[in-house]
Formats: sequence, structure tokens, C-alpha cells
Amino acid sequence: MQKVTISLDDQLLQRSRELVRRHGKTFDELVADLVQASVEDWRTSLQETWNYADHVSLRLNAPMPSRDERNTRS
Repeated sequence: MQKVTISLDDQLLQRSRELVRRHGKTFDELVADLVQASVEDWRTSLQETWNYADHVSLRLNAPMPSRDERNTRS
């Protein structure tokens, strides 16, 4: 496990300390939980974007549809 240093506004730090006290956690646990949730949200959003791109057949380096394919009405 690695240690990191962060800088927080004094008021934010104080409110964070009050929050962790109320929930019986440490400040380190709070920060780790928040980072974990952010990473998972980002990965989920990215995966949803790629799923949508697959759905509409848009991918980087994919050939563009021909004029006839673009103008064909379903």
C-alpha cells in the first residue's frame, strides 16, 4: 500500500473529520472509499460508452459507411 499526500481546505478537512467520526471510519478509509467509488463510476461510464459505440457500429479506425449505406432508409 502506498501513502499519498493531499491538500484540503481547512473547512473541508474539518467537515471530513466530523463525517468519519460519525460513521466510525478513519480519514484514510473515507478517502479510499471515495477514490474507489470514483474509479468504478468512471469505468462504468467508459464501458457504457463503448457498449453504445458497439451498438451503433462506431469505432475508432472503422471504415465509414458508403454514401449508399448512409442514405439507405430502414
